[in-house]
Amino acid sequence: AMQPGEDEDEDYVFDKWMEQARAHPDLTIDDPERECPLFMTDMPDHPANIDKNPALAAMQHLVHVDQTPQEIAEQFRDRGNEALKTATGFVGWRVAKGLYTDGLRQEGVDSGLRCILFANRAQVELNLENYGNCIKDCVQSVKIKPTVKAYFRGIKASNALRKWEMTLEMCEKAMQVPDITAKEELVIQKQKEVARQGLQKDRQEEAERKREKQMKDLPFNKMQFNVKRRGLPTGPVEGKSEQMA
Repeated sequence: AMQPGEDEDEDYVFDKWMEQARAHPDLTIDDPERECPLFMTDMPDHPANIDKNPALAAMQHLVHVDQTPQEIAEQFRDRGNEALKTATGFVGWRVAKGLYTDGLRQEGVDSGLRCILFANRAQVELNLENYGNCIKDCVQSVKIKPTVKAYFRGIKASNALRKWEMTLEMCEKAMQVPDITAKEELVIQKQKEVARQGLQKDRQEEAERKREKQMKDLPFNKMQFNVKRRGLPTGPVEGKSEQMA
């Protein structure tokens, strides 16, 4: 049951929220009761949407008011991990990405936690098929501390982009990580073989394109090359000589 004075407190909070909403019309929508924290049943599905609501942003700040940046970043990491674990598609992955990003925005966080946040966000980028961003986060992570997990995510992203030489380089570095396991070595070797075959195929195709270009550029071979490429006959047609005799 509501205690004496609680209704006045709620009225005060609502009035303050309305005051903020009117002061920031570009950050609110035309449904104040649904957007007022007092009436909400669910939080926004993405951390960035919290900033669009002045009251929610203020409440979010109060949650962390007595915490260090390290503690706040750890909470964002844990929430990001949970969001990634329970995500079933694009929306969930975007939520996880936002949480990891918020963790990385904290100043004064130790390098070990930043390494994890970069590596975890790289996994989200990989899920979202943002392969370039995935590679960037992996690079940032291994700069702090080389881990097989970060390298593997970068390897998968570079293979998806057909950056075979980058993949092979990261595979070699991953194999040099001191605590790599036999199972991880096997997984890395499989990705390395994919890159090796891809690079070999690309080089063969490039060599063929160069050969064809050289052939076309030779004047005395130009006609012969075009005839061969189009599959036109180059010898006498069968039966033609007998008919003409």
